[in-house]
Amino acid sequence: GYPGPDEGEGNGLFEALWLAGFSVSRPMQTIADDIWARATVIEQGETRIGVVSLDLIGFFYDEVLIAREAAARESGLDHVIITSTHVHEAPDTMGIWGPNLARSGINPDFMSHVHLAIQDALAQASQDQVEAQAHRGSFHIGDEQWDGTGINNINMDSRAPYITDPTLWTLRFSALGSGETIATWINFANHPEAAASRNLAMTS
Repeated sequence: GYPGPDEGEGNGLFEALWLAGFSVSRPMQTIADDIWARATVIEQGETRIGVVSLDLIGFFYDEVLIAREAAARESGLDHVIITSTHVHEAPDTMGIWGPNLARSGINPDFMSHVHLAIQDALAQASQDQVEAQAHRGSFHIGDEQWDGTGINNINMDSRAPYITDPTLWTLRFSALGSGETIATWINFANHPEAAASRNLAMTS
């Protein structure tokens, strides 16, 4: 049902952003909500590191190296760690989920946008630095919860060897003195398929 070249392109090609996860040929139809690059910068002594979380399915090591070089140059960071939420409703950044098995789903313009977003997030976190304390927390989802099903009620592993992590970990950074929350990290090991393959709207 492709009617012709999109406005501003004029090249006769169907240039979709292909959603990553599930299967190939899932062109993004609309935006349900924004996806994010969120960053925290931590400084102790003379060492400054940045931690970035991306609402993407994944981010390859060669892309991480490019981001690290830019962060050292632009924000003076000694090291940068980049994680992905592994969302299945964001554009393909790994080249596996294009229009078909033979064609990559990576859009170079989108990848450039991701790199700019990483540096913007790191720059903002650097600019907003204050003295802080870190508070670690955890919540164990035991079998006594949800009628004896525990973690398998909300996060079931469907593939052998059937491993799940029943603990949700948090790290909260609070401003020294006021106690105001600056940033919160949450680590919950799960496979985010809540919206399933029928969803074609980008969402975090």
